[in-house]
Amino acid sequence: MGYIQDNLMPNEKVLFTANVHPAVFLPSVFSFVVSVGFVVYALMTGGKGDMTSGLLAGFLLLTAIWFFLSSIFLGVQALIILLTTEFAVTNERVIANL
Repeated sequence: MGYIQDNLMPNEKVLFTANVHPAVFLPSVFSFVVSVGFVVYALMTGGKGDMTSGLLAGFLLLTAIWFFLSSIFLGVQALIILLTTEFAVTNERVIANL
């Protein structure tokens, strides 16, 4: 705990520490599952052979790529939050480094 230990006052003791719950990754996982769903649906739709289904499949693939890239962005953002956030309760105050 770098930030918390560095900012303790004299005679201050850490009583409790907490971490961010891994549920911060849920938006990223949801976005990834949606992108996989779009890819599966695009593959099912694109095999019919007519022009309309081909255009729809292309649109669905572009949407899937957008959801996949957003899942990567959300995952990196959640990882940064998970690794850089610290919470502590001391005998004198509550310390949070967000």
